[in-house]
Amino acid sequence: MKNIYLKKITIIGFFFISIVGTLSHFVYEWSQNNSIVGAFFAVNESTWEHLKIAIIPAFIWLVIILFITKNKNNFFIANLLSFLIIMITILIVFYGYKSILQRDVLIFDILLFYIAIGLGQFVSFKIMNYRELPQVLNSISIILLTLIFISFIVFTYVPPEMEIFRNPLNNGYGITSSK
Repeated sequence: MKNIYLKKITIIGFFFISIVGTLSHFVYEWSQNNSIVGAFFAVNESTWEHLKIAIIPAFIWLVIILFITKNKNNFFIANLLSFLIIMITILIVFYGYKSILQRDVLIFDILLFYIAIGLGQFVSFKIMNYRELPQVLNSISIILLTLIFISFIVFTYVPPEMEIFRNPLNNGYGITSSK
């Protein structure tokens, strides 16, 4: 029974994160570039901001399922690994195919977004179905999840001048280089 419940939650999570993430690509612009909205939604076309459109909805989903799910087995570990899988998959595949093709391909980017979310949800499902891991790992996961969340907000306003943060449309960084 637990397995069926978690499968449903995982599938719903995939669709929730995918839909909210897709819509969140446009929310900052829809808000007329409101800087508070920019903390949680993509403010430019950098790779970092595209990671944000997957990770912030995943955080929202984490909060929702924290309150509705009965199964808390490895909950924070599962979510941390899900987030890391999403980010690592997007980064490796995006920069990998871009280095081979020497250009960006929008359909690849869109498919990659959904595949990464699917992989993240699958890993989360597996970890939550795994035997209970030491509680200290859940505690460490809470700290790391908090740092990830904070970094997405902080780097919107003060990003390092690194390729992952560069807006390819104008070579700017952060919220000051908005779409």
